[in-house]
Amino acid sequence: MSMCRGLVLPSNEVIKHCDEEKQRSVVADPESGEIICVKCGAVITNWMLQTSPGWKVNHQDEQNVIWDRGDGSYSLNLHFTNLSTRIGKENRDASGKRLDPRLHEELWNLRKWDHIMQFDSETRNLNQMISLLRRCKEKLGLPYSVIEKTAYIYRKTQNNKMTRGRTTEAILAASVYIACRQAGIPRTLNDVAKTINITCREISSAYRLIVLKFDLRMPSIDQMHYLVRLANSTDVGERVKRHSIMVMNEIIERELSAGKDPMGLAAAILYLISQQYGDPTKTQRYFADIAGVTDVTIRNRCNELRTEMTTMIKRQGL
Repeated sequence: MSMCRGLVLPSNEVIKHCDEEKQRSVVADPESGEIICVKCGAVITNWMLQTSPGWKVNHQDEQNVIWDRGDGSYSLNLHFTNLSTRIGKENRDASGKRLDPRLHEELWNLRKWDHIMQFDSETRNLNQMISLLRRCKEKLGLPYSVIEKTAYIYRKTQNNKMTRGRTTEAILAASVYIACRQAGIPRTLNDVAKTINITCREISSAYRLIVLKFDLRMPSIDQMHYLVRLANSTDVGERVKRHSIMVMNEIIERELSAGKDPMGLAAAILYLISQQYGDPTKTQRYFADIAGVTDVTIRNRCNELRTEMTTMIKRQGL
C-alpha cells in the first residue's frame, strides 16, 4: 500500500505500466484524486480513499465549520448535522479552469445569498449555542461525550418549542448541568452559572422544565467527588483528605447527607478535620470562598455534624 498525507491507495491496485522488478515510485495529486507513476507518467488510478476528517475549522472564526468532502460524519454540536452545500471561493468551474472575470460579481452574489438562505433563525440560535458550548467545554474541562449529550438535550428542547420565551444561556446551562449529572462529573450550578454568566435561579427554572417535560431520571449526586475536588483545591494535605473521606463515607452510610448541598457539606467536613489534623489557620470563609457557598452554610453544617463527627473519630480511633 502506497500512502500520502491523509490519502490511501487501495492495496489491490495493480501497476502494469512499469517493470515490476524495479522499485516503483508514485506521487499523489490530492486535488484531482489521481495516483501517478513518476517513471512513465501514467495515471494509475483516478480515485483515492481519504482518511482525514471530513471537516476543518477556520481558527480565526471557529463558528464556521467547513466540510471539504461528502462523508456521513456529523456531530450534534455543529449547527448542521447532515450534508450541506457550499459555494467555494476558488472561482473555478467543474474542470478546474478559471472563470471569466465578468462572472465573478454574479458568482459573489450567488455565494452571498446561498449563505443567507442556509441560516434561518433556528440555525442562528444553534450558532449561539455552539459558541457558549465551546466556552463551557474549555472552562469546565468537560469531555467530548458530555458536549455531545448537552447538544442532544438542547436540540431536543428546541424541537419541542421549549426555548421560546427563555434565553439560550439558561436552556444551555441546564442542559450542561443535566449532562454532567448523568455522566457523574462533579459540576455544581454555581460552576455552570459563573461560566455562562447567568444566575442559578434561571438555571434551576430551566432545569426543572427539562426534567419534568422529558421525565428524566437524574442519578443521585456522589458527595465523595465534591469532597475530593474541594480537598485538591484547598490544598489541605493528604492526612486531612484521608480522614475526611472516611468521615464522609460514614455520613453517607448513615444518610446524614440527605438534603444537604454537597459543596457545603464537603467544605464543613474539611474545615472540621483541618482544625484537628491540618492547618487550624484556615477559616470557614476560606473554605466557603473556594467551595462557592456562604460561611453561614458551613457554620450550620458544622453545628449539625460536630457531635456526630466527634463520635465517628473516636470510634475509628483517628
